[in-house]
Amino acid sequence: SVLFRGKCRRDLINTCNQNCSCATEVFHPICEGKTTYFSPCFAGCFTKGMNGTAQRGSYDNCNCVDAFDDDGLARRATDGFCKSDCPFLAFYIMLLCIAYGFSFSTKTAQILIPLRCVKKEDKAFTLGFAEGVLALFSFLPYPLVYGSLVDSTCVVWEESCGQQGNCWVYDMRTFNYSLHGTTFILLMVGVVLNFVVFLLSGRLRNLYGRDTRLANRDRALEGGSDVHSSTRSSRGSIRKLTRNEIFHMVPTNDPEE
Repeated sequence: SVLFRGKCRRDLINTCNQNCSCATEVFHPICEGKTTYFSPCFAGCFTKGMNGTAQRGSYDNCNCVDAFDDDGLARRATDGFCKSDCPFLAFYIMLLCIAYGFSFSTKTAQILIPLRCVKKEDKAFTLGFAEGVLALFSFLPYPLVYGSLVDSTCVVWEESCGQQGNCWVYDMRTFNYSLHGTTFILLMVGVVLNFVVFLLSGRLRNLYGRDTRLANRDRALEGGSDVHSSTRSSRGSIRKLTRNEIFHMVPTNDPEE
């Protein structure tokens, strides 16, 4: 059988179908109870009929299926996969949205901090270098890593002319653990690295004294702090800068220079 109570089994050949000469070239799943079989042949079925008005194939006399259920009724297998419940779908979507929200909330800092660590003439190079590193260690290996993870959970591959084709059936439990486990580990690594950057950002200094003096001058005109606080402010941590000091990047002619 392919699936047994939600778990995948790789032993398609059992004592109930070992004399049927079944092949995996054609994938024709049938369901009985909570078990999905690769094909009627692998279920050891000999008789096919029609099941009600739905015109779904119904199979009787299947060697791999118990003849009667607990109520004494004859068991029948029908075409298609067995229905699977997903009671945590809403919770999963909500958790996914929260994770994406936290992830996107760090994008501003990830762009801003590198720009404030380099000279003005190096900003373009910094952005290009950051995108190159991102592509090298993220976008390029992503399809290879996740493609290998998906292929490793395949239970039955298509076989045609002695060559392996697409995957017919996946071990869904292993698939879920592999996909989400790997993603969770990578996210945790990113969280730790971002936290380290946050701790070390206190060492960054404001390299743009001109922008700081201009921001202080604007505040003085608006009734804010004294203009002469520019020297003291320019020596402070980047975490202590105001929003105007951080985002004011327009060069102007400074009479003090």
